[in-house]
Amino acid sequence: MVDHGGRVREHRGPVWEAAAVLRRDLDWFSQELPRQGVEALLPCHSDWGEPVRPLDGVIGAGLVDRNYLELDRKQRRLVWEALSETNDFARAHQLLTDTGVEPEQYSICLWMAGWYATRGEVEHGERMLLAAHSRWWPFAKWDAIPDAPVLQPTLRLVVTDKVRDHYLTSPIGPEAQAAG
Repeated sequence: MVDHGGRVREHRGPVWEAAAVLRRDLDWFSQELPRQGVEALLPCHSDWGEPVRPLDGVIGAGLVDRNYLELDRKQRRLVWEALSETNDFARAHQLLTDTGVEPEQYSICLWMAGWYATRGEVEHGERMLLAAHSRWWPFAKWDAIPDAPVLQPTLRLVVTDKVRDHYLTSPIGPEAQAAG
């Protein structure tokens, strides 16, 4: 740190620590960018369009073949998480179609929206982004709206005027809770 006289002095406070973390993160990004590309490094990226992975060892795998409507809330969440973890969009889409029940998890709504985007199914992707809205909660005080639908090029394909209007005009997170 430089003092008022232009001399460098040692300082190990919170600002220095934050700068060290920022440097480490930027170093990591600079190394990963050529290997992974920009989209994979943005928030809420998923393996849209990639093959299904095995259920072996995945938490919730034993629930996937059970009657979804007979499961309790926790078990239903585990089913969605298992389908997302294994990238089994076909089963997730079928589950949504059969039950009409959308996943409770924000990240899984985005995962499905991305899959719909890659398939050109804008209306289905729009539905998932609208469902994701009520499931989002800010991580920090300055988070006003979710950033993934704006930053992720794949998700932007299903950000319709309806989605944009809903995200910008409807209460979300703590605001929705206070209004509720």
